[in-house]
Amino acid sequence: MISRLKKIANKELLPEKYDLNYYTHECREYQRYCNLGWETGEPKGLDGYELWNNVHTATLEDFKIKDTDLFHPDAKK
Repeated sequence: MISRLKKIANKELLPEKYDLNYYTHECREYQRYCNLGWETGEPKGLDGYELWNNVHTATLEDFKIKDTDLFHPDAKK
């Protein structure tokens, strides 16, 4: 997905819904991490997974999308 976003930024590719979903999801997810005091890094072990899972799930709910709405089929190859 990062390579798709770079191509979009370089005007080599037009953004599709997947790209917009991914970008906005990642921005909101990062904002949530920052709000919880994790601008960089993450807790170790299970605490790190639980933090990611909670932040990721809440962000999906914000936009009313599923994991499958985040990744363009080309990015899965």
